[in-house]
Amino acid sequence: MEPMTRVNFPSYCNKLGFQNGIANATNKIWIFWDHSFSGSILRDSDQIIDVEFSSTAFPSKFIASFVYAKSTRIERRTLWDELRAASNLFDHKPWLVGGDLNCFLTEDERIGSNTDSHLDMEEFGQMVSDSGLIDIGYEGDNMHTWTRSGLQERLDRIFINHTWADNFPKSAVNHLPRANSDHAPLFCHVYLSVNKPPVTFRYMNMWTRHHTFLDTLIAQLLQLKKEYDSNPSPTLLAALNHAKSKLVLATRIEEDFWHQKSSCKWIVEGNRNTKYFHNLVKQKRVRSRIHSITEGGNTFTSDVDIQRSCIQFFTDYMANDTICHEFDCDFPIPTIPNSVDLISYVIPLIKMRLRKNF
Repeated sequence: MEPMTRVNFPSYCNKLGFQNGIANATNKIWIFWDHSFSGSILRDSDQIIDVEFSSTAFPSKFIASFVYAKSTRIERRTLWDELRAASNLFDHKPWLVGGDLNCFLTEDERIGSNTDSHLDMEEFGQMVSDSGLIDIGYEGDNMHTWTRSGLQERLDRIFINHTWADNFPKSAVNHLPRANSDHAPLFCHVYLSVNKPPVTFRYMNMWTRHHTFLDTLIAQLLQLKKEYDSNPSPTLLAALNHAKSKLVLATRIEEDFWHQKSSCKWIVEGNRNTKYFHNLVKQKRVRSRIHSITEGGNTFTSDVDIQRSCIQFFTDYMANDTICHEFDCDFPIPTIPNSVDLISYVIPLIKMRLRKNF
């Protein structure tokens, strides 16, 4: 809560129906909680207050840092340094950071101004990277949480660290409608009873780095060709074509495991498998999680109902008869004649590649 007044704090605590509450050193950040939680202050300053909470509803203690950042870049540097220091102290504990950061990360988080803010964004982004913070995104129609005189910006947000993502993987943030304030309230959902789904098998590009990978594919391809030459059946032809496709695909793969998983560009070759890229993977996983789904006017939030709705939708969709429209093409599509033996062309190129890489 961001108060704009210095009225009596305990009276507000009673009026809002909470049993406990604290304010930071400057009385600009107010925090309230009910009897099911207990909290203790770990650090208190003019821009941030760290509170450790415990509750019977949560499997472990967690730390929440509530922020009300200064309006200038120079003043915010103190806050960025405090968050960097906190990230080291709270690395192995679930940690959430939220509030008014008074800064946005990208240009698309601002509408209505062309003021150069690249230095503000750069310092903010560097702090997020240094601290290993994960932006879990938001749900709602409006990205921007603050507005005034036609200017809209995303100044309020919630971050988590990797330990929070591991312990509470189903966390979501809603941007609620503004009321009597130029800031939109943020509502954070934390679902505690989450059954982890079975891990989906995914082909990993890094497997192609193994020195026997391409040799194995080539051996399989040659064996299938030999079998097909002696018995040209449709089944062997399909297996042979599939093996060719796998071999061609493997030779085109150049990126390793964490590049594929984090879907970001490599800047420095030596950055492989660093904490930064691990956090990107966790951020991608948290943001891509489906928290609710609407079906026939009903909204489902449980994992079981969401799974059932998705299965039913695609079952019905695939059962429907579809009309395949002819594709009109004004230019000839080149094809490779069946008389051409692709294997005799591909394998020498692959062997040259193997000698080059290994």
